[in-house]
Amino acid sequence: MIATVVAFLAVAVVFVAPVIWLAVDEAAVPPRSDVPALPTGVRVVDEQVQCGSGGCWRELTLAGPANESPTEIAASLGLRRETCSPRSLVDRREVCRGVNVTGGNVRLYVKFHRPL
Repeated sequence: MIATVVAFLAVAVVFVAPVIWLAVDEAAVPPRSDVPALPTGVRVVDEQVQCGSGGCWRELTLAGPANESPTEIAASLGLRRETCSPRSLVDRREVCRGVNVTGGNVRLYVKFHRPL
């Protein structure tokens, strides 16, 4: 009986605790590999990690060809609205990507959404 309880606790610590930690870690920032591929001619001119209430996110300021407006550059990314998808079966955080144009700058962001 005691061995069963110890085995159950060991399984919980090894398999469940990391999943719970990933879900509640508000300081986690999606890795650079979660940034979508950029269209030809679009480049990153600045990259920052920002944090606020509820979590942190990666923000990239983008520039494109001189003949394209910021709105056209943003549209070329194919992100009409924020899109989210789970990272994996173990890591249930969703990676969300979106783009906005503010002050003539195109900003692409990547953040975690925690469904728990």
